[in-house]
Amino acid sequence: MDSKQQTNLHIFKMHTNIIKMDTDLNIISLNVGGLTSCKLTEIKYLTDINKSLHIIAIQETRFKNNDYKKITNYYCEYKNNVNESNHTAGGLACYIHNSINYEVLGMDNPLKSDGRVAIEVLAIKLVTKKNRPLILVNIYSRGCCLETLNGLSKQIDKWTIKEPCDILITGDFNAHHPAWGSTNSDAAGKGVVDWLDSQDLVLLNDGSPTRFDSGGFTHIDLTVTSPNLATTSAWGTAPDSLGSDHYPQLVTINNWLGHGNSTQGGDNIKFNYKKADWSKFRDLCTNLSLADVHSQNPNNFCNNLTSKIMSIAGDSVPASSAPSKLKKQVPWLNELCYKAVQDRKKALKLFKKNPVEQNLRNYRSLENSAKRVILDAKTQN
Repeated sequence: MDSKQQTNLHIFKMHTNIIKMDTDLNIISLNVGGLTSCKLTEIKYLTDINKSLHIIAIQETRFKNNDYKKITNYYCEYKNNVNESNHTAGGLACYIHNSINYEVLGMDNPLKSDGRVAIEVLAIKLVTKKNRPLILVNIYSRGCCLETLNGLSKQIDKWTIKEPCDILITGDFNAHHPAWGSTNSDAAGKGVVDWLDSQDLVLLNDGSPTRFDSGGFTHIDLTVTSPNLATTSAWGTAPDSLGSDHYPQLVTINNWLGHGNSTQGGDNIKFNYKKADWSKFRDLCTNLSLADVHSQNPNNFCNNLTSKIMSIAGDSVPASSAPSKLKKQVPWLNELCYKAVQDRKKALKLFKKNPVEQNLRNYRSLENSAKRVILDAKTQN
């Protein structure tokens, strides 16, 4: 293995430590503290090297008005938070790989007693042929309590009454409690613990810290699921922060996709049109009912219709698999970028081992250096 291959392999291990299988649903959840160009670049590179990353749940995007950032091969659903003076704060986004069927669920942000937002909420329902639908809720808490969390559960219940669904809630809860590794407990943490008990939800966190600052490490980013989902789920944190002061949460739901969904790392189908049975193809298309593929969500409708047509083609047109040739989103990342990110990761590891001010300053310096190197490489490209 040459030096460049070794570097690429190291970067892959740096970003993720969960084994990716074609049948598993893989989710990353991260508070980015503003989705800047540099952080977006690192996330795009992550999707380049990890072809089985299905959902990217982002908190504190700080997008303005109807602005959002695009990632190739992913749909972006977002909810921005801009006040009357056009000041951005908070904001949520979910990037869903285009192989996943989903719909956005209308949910209001639970409010505090004074009328201010307590929890920002963005919910989507994922659909697969193998398992029950999954309601994924991306949240950013500004001060949750048992009352506001119960309000969130009531909104989820409105959807689960219509159709049995599994539930996964992930994001920045801004809550402290020893139940997930904190050294202290606050009102928000006690509210979360009471809420988990009352709603029969299971916390996936293993006690690892999820955020760091001059005061050391804290545990405020959580992922909770319904009980039956917890038995097939794995949780961890990435060893690198992607330039944020939070560690990405890595969640895998084993065998949730089954064999019905392809990912961007799969093969392309190449049809042999010369040997096609066009009469059979026409007859099968004639029998296709739009009622079978109807969805109010245009993305789901398009995916359902495409799936039906591809199924018909599979019955009437011979096909073979050909290796996919995907254009990299960030082909300009060079060895200097890899080294800068590697140095930043080493500094963060050192700070985690010995959380003193000098090590934090060293990490911040290398973090800024990595930003400059990445931006310079992008500009030169």
